[in-house]
Formats: sequence, C-alpha cells, structure tokens
Amino acid sequence: MNNLEKEEESTKNLIEFENNNFMIRDFSEKYDAVILGEVLEHITDVQAFFNKATELIGENGRIIITTPFGINDYIDHKNTFYLSEFYSLQTDTLKISNVQFFGKWIGIIFEKEPQTCIQLSIDTLNAVEEQFNVIERNLINRWLDTKKQLDSLENELNEKKGELEDYIAQQELKGNDEENYQKMYLEEKKKKYRLK
Repeated sequence: MNNLEKEEESTKNLIEFENNNFMIRDFSEKYDAVILGEVLEHITDVQAFFNKATELIGENGRIIITTPFGINDYIDHKNTFYLSEFYSLQTDTLKISNVQFFGKWIGIIFEKEPQTCIQLSIDTLNAVEEQFNVIERNLINRWLDTKKQLDSLENELNEKKGELEDYIAQQELKGNDEENYQKMYLEEKKKKYRLK
C-alpha cells in the first residue's frame, strides 16, 4: 500500500504520477508550485534543471526546494549546497522569499513577484552561522567520541599485550623448570647407577 492510498479522495484526485524525463517533456500548463524535494543534489546541470522548473510556474508561482545543507558525500550526490548556491539561482523575476534550516538540510522558497524577498541580511547570516555551528558541533562530538573509543581500544590492546607478554614469560619459565627438572632427574639416575 503506497502513501497516496492513505490520503483523502480529494487529495488522491489531484495527484498524478508520471515516469518521464523532466528535461525533455513538454508541459502544456503552468503550475502554482513546483516542489524539488531532495532533487537538486542529484542533478549535474542544476541551472538548466532550475530554469526548466521556472518555466513551469505561473505568474505568482513558487519553487520549493529542499536539499542537504553543506557537504553530504553520497555516491549519487553531484552537488553541495550552501546558501550562496541558491542566491545565484535568483533572477530579476524569481526571488528567494523564505529560507529554513532543518538540521543538515535547507529549505528555500523562490517566488515570482514575492511580497517580500530575502536579502542577505545579518539575520540570514546569523541563521547560516548557527547552522554551521550545529553541524560543526556534531562533527566535533563525533570526533571526540571516536577518539575516546580509540583510546579505550588502545588501552585494552596494551593490557592484552601485557597479559600476553606475561603468559609467554611464564611459559618460558615453565619450559626452563621442566628442562632443569629433567637434568636433575638424569643426574640423580647417573649417581644411582654409579653407586651400584
């Protein structure tokens, strides 16, 4: 059962899925919104893809985008997005009206003729820097946890190495004891033999 089947009938009737090549498909109508959720990071030519999406929105249309924010090294990710990449996609008629950060993701809304458009303000810069702080703090905490685990493993390894060295030394002593015992036994036998 797919998620659409769980929706209200009115919602189901408004949604149509199509398997097609977005870049070469001819669209005959304009839309109120185009949603590119977790899409752009997989696209090689982001500008061409974004331009195609722009052609699909009507007069007051919007493009809603979510992508990973910053470095996200996955094999199928072709792009890294920071705020500047989205600012560079703006045109004279399509501006950023909203920016939201969701942990390691960013959400951007582009609008044609927006009521307000986001300028690179101190508030926006503070939001970006706050997000970098969250990401960097997570990386540092993961690094510290990993270092702690490595230190613990190194201590455990050194303990085991010490135990192994002690065991080897004990085995060598046992070997020497057995050798000495055999020598003493033979000497005793020789003495007894000489006495007879």
